[in-house]
Amino acid sequence: MKKTNKALAISIAVSVLLVIVIVLINPIVSDVTLAPDSGASHYYWKLPVRNQINMIIVWSLFFIHLFGNYYLIRGRLKDNRRDFTQANINILVFNLIMVVIHYGQSIIGYDGLAQDVSVFSSQYSVIFVLVTIILMEIPRRGLIFGIKFKIDGRILKVLYATHGFIFTLAIVYTFWFHPVIATIGHLFGFFYMFLLFIQLGMVKTQIHTNPKWIVGLEVLVAFHGASVAYYVQNSSLWSMFFFGFGFMFAFTQVYGLGISKVKISACQIGYLALAFFYYLSVDITNIHQILWIPIIEYAHVIIFMVVIVIIQKFALKKR
Repeated sequence: MKKTNKALAISIAVSVLLVIVIVLINPIVSDVTLAPDSGASHYYWKLPVRNQINMIIVWSLFFIHLFGNYYLIRGRLKDNRRDFTQANINILVFNLIMVVIHYGQSIIGYDGLAQDVSVFSSQYSVIFVLVTIILMEIPRRGLIFGIKFKIDGRILKVLYATHGFIFTLAIVYTFWFHPVIATIGHLFGFFYMFLLFIQLGMVKTQIHTNPKWIVGLEVLVAFHGASVAYYVQNSSLWSMFFFGFGFMFAFTQVYGLGISKVKISACQIGYLALAFFYYLSVDITNIHQILWIPIIEYAHVIIFMVVIVIIQKFALKKR
């Protein structure tokens, strides 16, 4: 366990250094002319004119990153040891190399996958990961207020068998979607991506399934979402992201930390008080915003369960 904890600490320290590097190279990367922002469906940080050679390179690097992880993770899964092995080191080093390559690619060609795909695809990939984690954690911490209910064993079987490869796709896709630039939102986002790469590298170790580490990864989304919204000019929706994801922590994720009911209640009261006084200071009629993200995530959990059951039943009929 000491070896695993040491590897985690080193990996996080490297992630911090990588964020600092983004700040240092930002003047070079950002020395481009971008088109005016045209609305929510427009991704601002892409070149006005598509460069075909550059995009072939970006897509190629994306697939190398994706299938390289698939190969290395598959190899680690064949080993049943629950400690930190050379295979874990290989995954972490490979992702570090691909991060550095993306830095270089951003300096030379700027564009990420955003040039060719919808901005909503990147956003939904993150939602997909978060919702799937909530679904997988229901047997341990419940869906809301710690209320647990039995989930069809077929659903859990599918999730545990496939989540690593699906998560890898979502994480690598999101990473290559953006150019490496130093807005506050991008910095939070890339740091979050680096932590998720660490999570990939910790597969089959105690860290990978550590409840506090998992909740920490979930909670960081609140700061990333809020920072992105705050950065957007004239946007006041940062509070929706911050308090929306805060709701998920206070009423769902906190039950996975193994703390006392008194501490959980204190956390919930503190959250509600903070949300109330914030919206009271700006516009109390907008306090309903704290429910937007929870409604979206809980609805997706239900949809995911239904879809998986339907697929399972269809597959059984085919046999």
